[in-house]
Amino acid sequence: MAGQSLTDSLRETLALFDGSGTPRTTAELADDLEIGRRSTYERLERLVEHGELETKRVGASARVWWRPRSSAETPDSASDAGVRPIQDRSGSIVGELEQCAICLLDSNGRVRTWNAGAERITDSAAGAALGEHISTFYTAADRQADGPEATLETVAETGAVETDQWRVRGDGSTDWAAVTVEAIRDGSGNLEGFAAVLRDATEQRETERRETAERLRRQREQLEALNTLNDVVREIIDTITQRSTREEIERVVCEHLAATESYLFAWIGDVDVTSQTVVGRTEAGVDGYLDGISISVDPDDERSKGPTGRAILKREIQTTQDIRVDDRHDPWRSHIEEYGFRSSAAIPIVHEDTVYGVLNVYAERPRAFEGRERDVISQLGEVVGHAIAAAERKRALMSDTVVELQFRIRDVFGTLNVDTPTIGTITLNHVVPIEDDEYLVYGSVTANGIDGLESLVEALPHWVSVTYRTGGDERGFELRLSEPPVLSTVASLGGSVETAVIEDGDYLMTLHAAPGADVRQVVDTVQEAYPDVELLKQRQLRIDTSERVRDVLEADLTDRQRATLEAAYHAGYYEWPRDASGEDVAESLEIAPPTFNQHLRKAQRKVFDSLLSSPGRPVE
Repeated sequence: MAGQSLTDSLRETLALFDGSGTPRTTAELADDLEIGRRSTYERLERLVEHGELETKRVGASARVWWRPRSSAETPDSASDAGVRPIQDRSGSIVGELEQCAICLLDSNGRVRTWNAGAERITDSAAGAALGEHISTFYTAADRQADGPEATLETVAETGAVETDQWRVRGDGSTDWAAVTVEAIRDGSGNLEGFAAVLRDATEQRETERRETAERLRRQREQLEALNTLNDVVREIIDTITQRSTREEIERVVCEHLAATESYLFAWIGDVDVTSQTVVGRTEAGVDGYLDGISISVDPDDERSKGPTGRAILKREIQTTQDIRVDDRHDPWRSHIEEYGFRSSAAIPIVHEDTVYGVLNVYAERPRAFEGRERDVISQLGEVVGHAIAAAERKRALMSDTVVELQFRIRDVFGTLNVDTPTIGTITLNHVVPIEDDEYLVYGSVTANGIDGLESLVEALPHWVSVTYRTGGDERGFELRLSEPPVLSTVASLGGSVETAVIEDGDYLMTLHAAPGADVRQVVDTVQEAYPDVELLKQRQLRIDTSERVRDVLEADLTDRQRATLEAAYHAGYYEWPRDASGEDVAESLEIAPPTFNQHLRKAQRKVFDSLLSSPGRPVE
């Protein structure tokens, strides 16, 4: 049976039909179901596809729906139908004809025939109507504008006209009617008259009026929500740029969204790598929404098919326009119905190649996340992802401790299928991010390692090009990288590549990550990029940046270098625009400008060395 494959919502809708074949309107069924007309219409269309209902168009845009007797009858009643008298069946045809006013007009537009449906609809008896001009049933305004005559002229020229207009009843009142007028011609093509069919469309017009009013109301509601959302997004952007931790950023986003009248509540979750499920990080407007339910990100798990799981797996916003008819929520339906939302949006929080979690927002309105509202709220994923990445990087820079990870790949050339001698030393000293996931790497290579470096540039797609900056036995180089998998992930988590050395074919790489960073994600990324990699060491280091700089200023700089640096700083040499030029400072120090530049550059180099290249020490 087709009915056995229906969802609960479709069975609920089908139960509203008694099987008598009586047609029902979308508006009637929507009222019974207590849902919107659009959602009702979608359910009805699906029941037609299943063969459970039939439908036909009524008027310009309305439809009626009914359940065929054969689909609702039992086997016994179906066999009874086989012997039902023909006259019983013809009665329904007659009844349907009586729903319409059917009349024939002569070539001048006067009534020649008038059926029972015409008497009922127009409240004019046949005796009163016969011989009358069709204009009798038009409004005064239409008659004054020669509407009846113009209609008949058009029909005579084109063959038929369909209109929806006001018609005058026998008692002088008016109602809305759908009218079809066709020309009747003899065998020679001469006009003999007209056939007119009129159907009372007052209820249809009222239904359309209500639907139009509902549509306009929903549009106003969506416009108000969009304006509110734009304001909220601006407030969120302004606020999160002032927050220094991921926790603060996530809390601000959820609180701002839940505080608006447009949305009920919001929460942010992240993936637990071990269980492959989503765990809540923060929520607002609700308490314990994820308690007692499980959302998976395992593609083979049914619980990953909902909006949240799909948003994380596909890295695209997932919306539910009406929870009542969306079967993707079925695994959690008994839990979520108590929260009263009708639509939802699951927005992945992403920056570059890193997924920081998912933002879920819920609205009491159906179809809340369509059009511009969907576009605007989807931007929050990137905005929040960028803010979290910046906060993580700032925390790594400001923190006096880091997590150090040391990896090794034996025979990296063989692992990467690079046919080159595994000799020499390639050292990657410092990484400078540029833009759009592009990086410059500064390093050095021994003369016997140049062939190996160039072979790697040719073999690895994200090693774009190499430029040599110095000559000699050990040559300095600048390496350009594009979307390197390990660097991108480490950078997005606020970490850095401290050292990377390829010596006699073996590759040693040391990474630093912020203490609260997802170290597991870093390890997974490295292992995914280089399956043969070994994790040699993981430890926590203390970075005493302030002490290093103070040591440099007090011990490493000469008196003249320190005096030059301090004079330049306090004279405003580093302001923009400068308060003092190099010549001004040199004159104050009573030294020549070239000497000033020499002292200053040496002092700057020592300070930068202390900031950018000094290692940390293990935490005791």
